[in-house]
Amino acid sequence: MADDLNTEAPLAVGTGKAQRLASLIVAMRWVWPVVTLALLAVAFIGLTKISFDPSARQFFSEENPDRVALDAFEAEFSKDDNVMIVLVPKDGDVFTPEMLALQGRITECAWQLPYVRRVNSLTNFQNTSAEGDDMLVRDLVPDLPLWRPTARCRVRSGLG
Repeated sequence: MADDLNTEAPLAVGTGKAQRLASLIVAMRWVWPVVTLALLAVAFIGLTKISFDPSARQFFSEENPDRVALDAFEAEFSKDDNVMIVLVPKDGDVFTPEMLALQGRITECAWQLPYVRRVNSLTNFQNTSAEGDDMLVRDLVPDLPLWRPTARCRVRSGLG
């Protein structure tokens, strides 16, 4: 009577290709983690060769007329590659004489770097203003003593 209550179907035992593959996988179950780790290691080695080129040049061949024109333009006028040096004083005031002097020294040193064509900073910035019909172009940071409060206020307000 116990046999009558057994409702489980017997497992199908096949001799086909699928059964042989399943038997091989089970028989070599300790090999598969090693193979998987080896494949992952090879994939990770390949990650070192991945690079990102944000330039539009990657879409054009070396002989493309548009790329040749862009290369000639950049060779003559400059390429848009920038380096930014940011100074953040502890007191938050970049217009102190000490900070402006530091900016001036860094600006002078930046001009000495190879391939530099332009250096912008507060100490070499030209400020343009109008008085009536006249346009006045002055240095934003004049060569006058900046420890005077009126001079610092003029620089801070952009009236140089």
